[in-house]
Amino acid sequence: MDFGKAYSFIREDEGWVGKITIGSIIFLLAGFFIIPIPLLIGYQIAVTRNVMKGVEKPLPEWQDWGQLFMDGLWVGIAFLVYTLPLWLLYCAGFAVFLLPAFIGGGTGSEEIAAILVSAGFVAWAVTFCLLLLFVIVLYLVAPAVFIQYARTGEFGSLFRFGEIMAIVRNNIGDILLTIVAYLAASFVLQFLIGISIITICGPLVIGLAGTLWVLLAQAHLYGQIAAKTEGKALS
Repeated sequence: MDFGKAYSFIREDEGWVGKITIGSIIFLLAGFFIIPIPLLIGYQIAVTRNVMKGVEKPLPEWQDWGQLFMDGLWVGIAFLVYTLPLWLLYCAGFAVFLLPAFIGGGTGSEEIAAILVSAGFVAWAVTFCLLLLFVIVLYLVAPAVFIQYARTGEFGSLFRFGEIMAIVRNNIGDILLTIVAYLAASFVLQFLIGISIITICGPLVIGLAGTLWVLLAQAHLYGQIAAKTEGKALS
């Protein structure tokens, strides 16, 4: 994994300023509207595909907006489906936590109420552990889902779980390193935003362009993994 390349490839493109500016504006709009979000995801996918194919300068042009939107939309829908059990588990855990207290309050017995409340806390603790485990699994599976679509371009492939889990198994080390790199870059970005607070527009500019930069670097790393998966050498 070439992490230096992932975080420096953007500046190797002669038109990187314009492309990052357009992406930052779209990222800003995504904070108010839903439509720009698939465009950003689609642009990430385009970066991943270019890296996978060994394109010398993988930062794509902002063109073929329809394709960018549809790519991002399919992947976004897949991520919503994959996170659905997380929300269902959270709601179930919250209900299990509140229900004993509600029932206990209606019994009129403080002892029974205390037992039921304790049971609710235990149930919530178990649910929280399950939620944490599910989040960890999602962190590992999400890159594989992204890579799967970049490789195939097919919506149906996003739910071929055998192929997706094969990507995770065969690239678990690289996926873990990619996650660590993303978290580290996000931490540095937050530090820079904090420093730039002394300026008027600094936090906004660094927050938008910096976050986009980190996301594109992540897409580059996904492309490197995809290139290995496809058995192609990264130029």
